[in-house]
Amino acid sequence: ISPGLASRNDYRTMLRRFIVFMWLLVCVGACARQQPLIRVAIKTDADAVRLSLEGTYSMTDLRTGKVLRKGRGNNTAALSVCERRLCIDTRPLDTDAIRVQASKSLGVQKGPELTRYRGDLDVLTNETGQLSAINRLGLEDYLAGVLPREVPASWPMAALQAQAVASRTY
Repeated sequence: ISPGLASRNDYRTMLRRFIVFMWLLVCVGACARQQPLIRVAIKTDADAVRLSLEGTYSMTDLRTGKVLRKGRGNNTAALSVCERRLCIDTRPLDTDAIRVQASKSLGVQKGPELTRYRGDLDVLTNETGQLSAINRLGLEDYLAGVLPREVPASWPMAALQAQAVASRTY
């Protein structure tokens, strides 16, 4: 077998494994009656949380359910704390906890990098006057974002399946 043919076959094998792996994720997610929600801390004890919002978005007071801001398009927002209350772009809000939802994309600035997240984002002030940002999403959505980063597609199919099961039960 020529080297070019061998590498092409390796590529096809990896591609097949990746497709089957992603298919497993989708099938298991579709078969589940209701996804359990999980919460993942993205930032803790932060002075500010900078957001990138794409599509239709809303910011809702977690205490009252009142929509504080909504819009459409590509927008940014800087959340900070003013006198133990949340501020959006330096405008104080009458709350200390909001849920941010975006239909297309929700990004959080981490240093110079913008990281995109699935699901919603809860932003809360803590007792020290700093912010916590918590990603709130379904387990299957979490796994679809995390597993491809944890396990190379070149691993044997049994290892991919085992990782998917382990991640669900962790």
